[in-house]
Amino acid sequence: LRIIVFCLKLRLKKCLSIYLAIYLSIYLSIYLSIYLSIYLSIYLTIIYQIVSTHSYTYAFTYIVTEIHTLSRKITREFSATVIAAEMAAWSLIY
Repeated sequence: LRIIVFCLKLRLKKCLSIYLAIYLSIYLSIYLSIYLSIYLSIYLTIIYQIVSTHSYTYAFTYIVTEIHTLSRKITREFSATVIAAEMAAWSLIY
């Protein structure tokens, strides 16, 4: 109800465009930083495992387990990022 009243005070298109711009910029910056940091750590760990053990079989097994862990981390961080970006966008609009 607050959203509708606020959007009626401004023009609806203007309100939605402001909200979407703020939401997407915050969301993308948070999500990309989390996503890139997790992937960078995974790739560096994989390279370290291959170099240190000289065993591609062990490294492949390690990659599979890390990708599984990574998918769970990204899902958890993704939902937290959506909530944080939405709260930040609304606090900036109000």
